[in-house]
Amino acid sequence: MSYNGTVRCGYCYQTGHNSRTCPTKNERLRKRYLTSKENLALCEANGDTNGAAGYRTQMESYARQYTKRTRCNPDTGASIVMTKEQKAEAKARRLSDMTCSYCGDKGHTRRTCSILKEDRRVFIKAAQLLRAQRLEEMRNVGAGIGSMTIMTRYGYWGENGTWGARERPMMLTNFNWQVVAPNYGKSDSVYSFQDAATLNEGPNPRDHYASTIECAQSVNGMVHKNEITLAGKIEPPAGWLEATDLNFNHYYPSGKARDWDFRDAENVTKFNQESSRYGTNHFIEARRCLDL
Repeated sequence: MSYNGTVRCGYCYQTGHNSRTCPTKNERLRKRYLTSKENLALCEANGDTNGAAGYRTQMESYARQYTKRTRCNPDTGASIVMTKEQKAEAKARRLSDMTCSYCGDKGHTRRTCSILKEDRRVFIKAAQLLRAQRLEEMRNVGAGIGSMTIMTRYGYWGENGTWGARERPMMLTNFNWQVVAPNYGKSDSVYSFQDAATLNEGPNPRDHYASTIECAQSVNGMVHKNEITLAGKIEPPAGWLEATDLNFNHYYPSGKARDWDFRDAENVTKFNQESSRYGTNHFIEARRCLDL
């Protein structure tokens, strides 16, 4: 496309079309096809098998390019009308050469991959199992919104802003519900604390050292040591336990291949194996719950 927005062909340099639809290029391909066809006939008439083989390859190549670009017969120039069966066969031929970016098998794409669709179901079920477990753990711990504790916080303090450590009163201000997802490294970092002195600044204080995210194990340790006050009920948002807020494509975006966690879970449930190696793999439990 030129600077003024007009389409210019990279083959004939005329405006109004591009190289993909260039009529000049199409006509030259057809002429080369017809010339190769004539030369093939001459070679066959003269018994020149080597020459005939070369011209036959040329003819087939020009015919294939011309047909792909124009959907027309190179001999007559007439439009080719394909039946439903022919279209289906052509699509099957194209698919046979494709490799799925998710499962790695040939013959289909990621969009139609049956393994991907099954893994989506497993992922949602695993999320539901994990979230039910995490919610029970959080309720057993008992720390809720408003719980207070003293934490050692590192940052730039004083008028000179020198680096150092301070003991700060921290309040549990929020639960990071959205991080609880299977196969996610921060799935237990659900507790958000903020320096009580910065609460008037809202959830995003100017000093980023004033807030921190803690995992369930850390908060559980505070409770056992009586280092944190207990407060309030712990109720997740609507739809959280059902995992309706999770987007599978966020954790497994386009182009990302199938995780070994799915493959291992499939093997364990397929052969009904039990191994301490897998621990409490929620993908395995999800497959069992779904009878997969």
